[in-house]
Parts: sequence; structure tokens; C-alpha cells
Amino acid sequence: MNIYYRQFEHNLLEGVLEIPYGAAHEIFSRLRNTNIPCFLFESKDVSPIYGRLSIIGLEPTMRMSGKDEHFSVQLLQKRGEIYFKGLEKELDFCDALKKKKNILEGIIHRSNSTFEETERSKQKNVASIIRLMLKKFQIKNRSFLGLYGAFSYDFVRLFENIEERLPQNDVDDFDLFLYDTFVFFDHLKERASLIIFRKTKKEIETTCKKLLKKLSTRNTAPADHYSIQNSSFAFEQEKYEDLVRTAKEYAKQGEIVEVVFSNILTADFSGDPFALYEKYREVNPSPYLFYFDFGEQQLVGASPEMMIRVERGMVHMRPISGTIQRGKDPIEDHENMVTLLGDAKERAELDMLIDLGRNDLNRVCKPGLTMTDYR
Repeated sequence: MNIYYRQFEHNLLEGVLEIPYGAAHEIFSRLRNTNIPCFLFESKDVSPIYGRLSIIGLEPTMRMSGKDEHFSVQLLQKRGEIYFKGLEKELDFCDALKKKKNILEGIIHRSNSTFEETERSKQKNVASIIRLMLKKFQIKNRSFLGLYGAFSYDFVRLFENIEERLPQNDVDDFDLFLYDTFVFFDHLKERASLIIFRKTKKEIETTCKKLLKKLSTRNTAPADHYSIQNSSFAFEQEKYEDLVRTAKEYAKQGEIVEVVFSNILTADFSGDPFALYEKYREVNPSPYLFYFDFGEQQLVGASPEMMIRVERGMVHMRPISGTIQRGKDPIEDHENMVTLLGDAKERAELDMLIDLGRNDLNRVCKPGLTMTDYR
């Protein structure tokens, strides 16, 4: 094996091994273990700007989750002890803390102080455990090593006083994993690499051999399937249309500027959630596809839009809006595109999203935002 090594930070080695290139979702299906957290961030709609890269994360070392004022940190792999023990020494600011085996559990009361808008994200609350992790183990070099997971919509309530209108749920405000084992894809160059962070060359080599053995094993079992039954929307079409008509009246009266109604779809699901993901990528090829397995629950999604990107202190947003049907051929596609660009309603909708994005960034960025590549 021709593994390229380099000395990394925190006494870690980074090992990179090029492997035969293939479709990211197919390689992921061979490497994933059921009930062990893992993720796939995939680009199927490949382009030089948006859809060039995909990444797989395997065998996380640590888990951090929080809900309201409670948090837990769980050691999942022995090699994550450096982070686990490092955090344990810094938690004297917690309002309560207890340890049992490889789990730290604590309480951090939310600060009651009044904060300026630009300082709200720094106030004391359960998210302080994330800030501590990022600060203590900050790395200077660009790297995939880090936290991957999900934030719920209610995460914002840690920083903003928003009226509660729905009953409490059991979804964590954040659920993050520390990953140190990856498969990285550059689709334009048609290259794939194992990228592994360990303390010794022997550990890296052992992991590479294990993953290569999995990759060489052909799947002989039939593809897993799924079934969705008893599906229903929170609002049927007539009720939803009533909401839209009400919103239009409020807009005419100047009471609201914009509103987005969500409509929750619930159903009974059985089978393999990854089979559902594969259906997603088939019917909705996108530059931002994701499958995240938390062990006890899974997230599946596809989007054409990059929400936010932060690189080297620079924050980027690319809000998109405006839709029109595809044409039967490239000529009709072009005609539809011209129609879309000339539509006043679609332009107004995009401008509104740009303003919202600019307002959000103004709260966390230095003055001097710039807009490029408009429409």
C-alpha cells in the first residue's frame, strides 16, 4: 500500500491512500455498518463550482449532544480519549456534572443577561460545550477532522427568545460526532482517497487494510428495500390553500412581509433508510445530497442550494429562488430560462432572499458585505 503520511496536529498522523474510483453511494453501501453512526455527503449533479466533491465519514470517536440545558459527551472509540479527557478537565463552568464510564453528563443554565445582537451567539448555554471543543482542539491546517452532525430548528431558542407555540419534542438541539476516518471523492478528477487520522502508522495501515477488504467484497445479497405506509399531511390541500389566502390578506394590510407555511408529512416506515436515500438521488439529483445515520435515527435529504460556507474567515451564502419547468430540449430550456429571468415576481422573490441572507450575515460578520454573481 502506498500510503502518504504527514505529521498532523495534536500528535496525530494523517494517512492518505488512493483507492479505485467509483460512485460514492456504492462505496458507502459497502463500508457502512448498520447501527454504527456514519454519513455520506454526496454530489450527483456534478459541476466545477457546486457538485465536484463527495465525502464519507466512518467510525466516529466521540458524540456530543444537547437539549435545553442538558448535554452529554460520549466516548465511542478509545482513540478519542485525548478529546474526551481534554474536555473533562475544562468543565468547571458547568452548573452540574457527573461521569459514568465513558459518558459525561451535565447541565449548563442559560444566561439571563441581556446581550447586544452581535454578542448573542456567545452567551452561556448548553452550546458552550461545542465552543469549548472547538477552542481547545482548534487546528490551523485545513482538514476533514472535526465535528459532523445536525442542529435542530429549536437550536435557535438557545440564543433568541422565541415564543413557544408547539408542544415539546424529544429531538436534540444538536447531535454531533467527531470523525477521523474518511473517504474523499473528487468527481472531476475521478479520484477517491482514504483519509485517516491516527497516532501511529501501524494504526493507519490496519484501518486501510480493513476498509480495503470491505471494498473488495462484492455484495451478493439482494438490495435492501423499504416500505412507506399510512402517510398523511398535517394540512390537507383545502386547509393549506386557506392559510395562503389568509396570508395574502395580511400582506395586503401590511401586517406581514413574508410567510412560509410548512406542511409536515408523517408515515410508517419499514426497511432500510439508505434505500430511501438511493431513491432520493435517483429522482432528485443534486449537488447537496446527504445521508446521516445517527444509529437510532437517520437523516435523508437532497438540495440544489448551498446554505452557508465558511472558509478561512470568509462566509459565503448563495440563496436561490425562482422556478420554471424544464423544456423538452436545450432550445426550449433556454427559452424558459429567458422567461424566468424576465419574470418580475421571480426576481422579487430572489431579491427578498438575498436581503434576508444579507441581514443574517450582518449579525455575525464584520461590516462590508459584498454581493457578486447576481442572478
